[in-house]
Amino acid sequence: MLTSPYAPPRITPPAEHPRVLLRRKDFDRIRTNMTLPECERETALWQKLCAMDFADLETPLATGAYHSLVCITLEAKALKALLDDDAEAGKMLIGVALRLSGGYDPNSDKLMRARFGGHIVHTCALCYDWLYHWMTEEQKWQMIENC
Repeated sequence: MLTSPYAPPRITPPAEHPRVLLRRKDFDRIRTNMTLPECERETALWQKLCAMDFADLETPLATGAYHSLVCITLEAKALKALLDDDAEAGKMLIGVALRLSGGYDPNSDKLMRARFGGHIVHTCALCYDWLYHWMTEEQKWQMIENC
């Protein structure tokens, strides 16, 4: 069990998931916004990221090196799994997030490791929240410990 020397925050997040950056009540608005002409370019980029294969990103995942494309692809795919309620994709992405969080070597880059490590923690926090209902208790604790 993890313990903290700090007092609990005065404000606690809602018990529901998702709760980081969006809530279930936002899903319809997000889907609608993706159909708007002014969001066409961003939606196309999101769809391109969602279509990427993690096999093409195996090298940074295997070496523990930071690669922004791994993070943004994982974030895009996690959002898609959440919006589509796709348990199969969600469970696969949990495995990728655990590999990312457990394999990153902060000493692989001396200059930007705080920024890179921060991006990985942010990505894993999104995955933890957005894929929460597909995670086992063991996976939840592993993600927390990794981050």
